[in-house]
Amino acid sequence: EGFFSHNCLDILSNVNPSHDDVYATFLEVLTYCGIPIFSESDAVWVLAESYLIPIANGEIDPANGLHQLMENVIWNYDFPNDKSYACDSHGFELLYGTYYGCDDLDPIHDASNKRWEDRNDMIVIHAKAWIKKYSPVRRSMA
Repeated sequence: EGFFSHNCLDILSNVNPSHDDVYATFLEVLTYCGIPIFSESDAVWVLAESYLIPIANGEIDPANGLHQLMENVIWNYDFPNDKSYACDSHGFELLYGTYYGCDDLDPIHDASNKRWEDRNDMIVIHAKAWIKKYSPVRRSMA
């Protein structure tokens, strides 16, 4: 579609390209196509929303969804602390606290335990509150 890059040809000729081999060319293609390049911080907002919406809508198990958020977003970003709480720069402090606050619960042995149900309820409440306050769509409209 009109885009040409010697770097793309080099990548195609490489059987097993590394991240370093493709990253600059990837950014070049995004720019050519007019696709905005997010900062790492902005990407965290967008990724978090994609994990929290299914939790808030009851589409997935809250504990599993929160674990995925922790594993794929929170543990992979070095959050600056705005108010001295873990992950508070992006509004995750309550979700983070809920995750670790009941870290000792065993879903198999505590399945009928009220604490397990309360934890899931709190995860949903915090997910909904985060979306209402921090949704990237809402932030861009402000």
